[in-house]
Amino acid sequence: TVAEQIVSRGLSVRQTEQLIKQLADLPRAQKATRKAAERDPDIVELEKVVSRNLGLNVKIENRGEKGRLTIEYQNLSELDKVLRLLEPSQEEAAA
Repeated sequence: TVAEQIVSRGLSVRQTEQLIKQLADLPRAQKATRKAAERDPDIVELEKVVSRNLGLNVKIENRGEKGRLTIEYQNLSELDKVLRLLEPSQEEAAA
């Protein structure tokens, strides 16, 4: 146990705090690594294609049937570019 490690190693209060912090951070680091490894390669490729086509950073989070598409822009000009691409064309609007 952690208590046994502290006693057997004769840790100071500061060393004990550091050990506890490392142990608390371990599951988060493992979870982040596991999450990155579990990404669908098709989704990763799709992110690259959409990013390349838009010239902007794109993040796709897939959660089964649902998900989230995030498009990052640096200024209003880039936002305007994305919005223009999302507007229906005049032909589509007339139909």
